[in-house]
Amino acid sequence: MPNDNVSELDPNQIIRLRQGRKYFGFGPTQLDLKIKSGEVPKPLALSDTGHAKGWLGSQIIAHQRKLLEAAAKQAEAPRPASKRKRA
Repeated sequence: MPNDNVSELDPNQIIRLRQGRKYFGFGPTQLDLKIKSGEVPKPLALSDTGHAKGWLGSQIIAHQRKLLEAAAKQAEAPRPASKRKRA
């Protein structure tokens, strides 16, 4: 049974496309759109026919790390001063 905790995801584990919702947080339609736009890594073909697709755990870990780094940078960025007048 695969581990549900992304931080403990085996970098060599194969995550099937249907499991992507759990790891990327999008439903099937949104996940497909995010893959096409490049916001989510493209899954690998796991068979000659291309019907079976998935990601290596290392791809998901790298994607998660990129999201966390972007969130940290955004949190560190100075916020613009409020334009609201004080009475």
